[in-house]
Amino acid sequence: MKPKKETREKILVLLNDADILWGFQRRGVRRYCNLRGWDFVEAKVGPKLPRLRPIVDSVKPVGILSALWCQIRNQLPPGFPVVYFDCPSSIVPPFAPHIRHDARATAHLAARELTALKCRAYAYVAFCEPAEWSNERERFFAEEILRRGGTFLPTFCPPETRKLEILVPAFKDWLRGVPRRCGVFCANDKMAEAVVLAANELGIPIPADIAVVGVDNEEDRCLGCSPSITSIAPDWEGCGFRACSALDDLLRGKVDPAHHFFIPLGIARRESTGRQLVRTDPMVIRAVSMIHEHACEGLRAEDVLRSMHCSRRLAEMRFRESTGASILEEIRRVRFESARALLGRTSASVESIANRCGYASVATFCREFRRETDMTPEAWRRKAKSAATAPMFL
Repeated sequence: MKPKKETREKILVLLNDADILWGFQRRGVRRYCNLRGWDFVEAKVGPKLPRLRPIVDSVKPVGILSALWCQIRNQLPPGFPVVYFDCPSSIVPPFAPHIRHDARATAHLAARELTALKCRAYAYVAFCEPAEWSNERERFFAEEILRRGGTFLPTFCPPETRKLEILVPAFKDWLRGVPRRCGVFCANDKMAEAVVLAANELGIPIPADIAVVGVDNEEDRCLGCSPSITSIAPDWEGCGFRACSALDDLLRGKVDPAHHFFIPLGIARRESTGRQLVRTDPMVIRAVSMIHEHACEGLRAEDVLRSMHCSRRLAEMRFRESTGASILEEIRRVRFESARALLGRTSASVESIANRCGYASVATFCREFRRETDMTPEAWRRKAKSAATAPMFL
């Protein structure tokens, strides 16, 4: 008699049909599903929301991961477990788990990269369609530039189209009025590509007169431009993994009403900010992943160096060429961003946050926090809460 085939539990992943980043997120989902013994089924959905109940009845999932930019709760059975990821907060029900990219950490990286070039002024280019994540990046970038004593120009809002033949002329009109030696942070790599193309047509040298930073690190787009585009790399694989982990918690009865933020992996420095062209280094990717997973657990630079299986000098050189930072600097950055996220979004004490983020002592944490922000942790927390209730910076 044949043994009965084991039926694995399934989860359903609801995606927008135009999603270009799912390939990276899928890796994290697959990694968690392999650990948990799950299968997952993808369903891409167009702009007009179809009836979801037949899909759910057909797949029979134990839970859903949804990246859709529309309400879905009323199409599901009451209490059905859903985790939302990479979608607007406005469509997420109260107390539902939501995995989001950390806009503040992204803006911090962009500001640090551009202010290091000592530009005369700084500008933000919004996404070509209304988007909550674009507004958040604008707000935090403006806050960072002003805190660093820079001049922040009015935000440029492109036409609502993704066609470069329409975008580029509009960007040319805008660039004609932008002062030279300007640092430009773009909502994503698509907008950064339009800036580079427009500057090339106008004969504006990059990065001498205009320095450009994008987001998403789409290598085909960033490396396909001349000059190549410096871009912030979100941890999309970590997003998929965290979404599955949150769903697992939900299925086990652990309800966490807080939003889960994942910080960017770092910045891929290229020619648009005057850096050497660097391609992805698998050894460095593994090292960065190790830092993201264990920096707050007391990880040391020596631990990362041993994992790279080459000489210390070569490891440090390859790491710095790919990330623009030393291994120790990256460990400190991850700890700092994690601590700052906890300060802004929880009521945990400064001592508790210092311990949770791997600092040797509260004094060390406060000293490093003041060095980075010119503020104490408590003062920064009060300012962050005040800013959260203030109108959007225009």
